[in-house]
Amino acid sequence: MEWIIERGKTKEQAVEKALKKLGARPEDVKVELLEKNKGFFSFLGDRSVKVKVSCINSGNNTEKT
Repeated sequence: MEWIIERGKTKEQAVEKALKKLGARPEDVKVELLEKNKGFFSFLGDRSVKVKVSCINSGNNTEKT
């Protein structure tokens, strides 16, 4: 399984960056939130998130008839 860890100001931004690097679509990955920094008193300091985005093997999906 291929995966990447990425940071962003929001979860969506971090996931988007990871999707571009992996060359994957949102429906082809699993996203885990690793870290969420709110900053000091929720308004000062580092406000970012860290996510792990893993590619899901799409080759195992078979169509039922």
